[in-house]
Amino acid sequence: MTRAKPQPAPLTVASAWPDTMGLEQAADYLRLGRDATRALWERGELPGVSLNQKHLVFRRVALDKFLADVELQQTRERAASARAMQAANDPAPGGRPRGARPDLNRYGEPS
Repeated sequence: MTRAKPQPAPLTVASAWPDTMGLEQAADYLRLGRDATRALWERGELPGVSLNQKHLVFRRVALDKFLADVELQQTRERAASARAMQAANDPAPGGRPRGARPDLNRYGEPS
């Protein structure tokens, strides 16, 4: 008797967030303050639409893409920083990390 494999959960889970959001909702979604969210929009870093002088509208998919882009950029920066630190701590041809003082104790007592 063969057992049936369990089926994965469907990937189409309804979101608790609407497809479009105002400034307050977008700020909550991004876990930022209202002013910080508006500043990102004003600098052109955060995609959104100004319907009039009072109302901004943000699409959830655009906010998700913004988060994914920032995540990728920060991940690459951290990886580059880690590689630079690793290179700085790699042993030099003399066998010790660059900038490290030699271990004089390994030479023993003078005779």
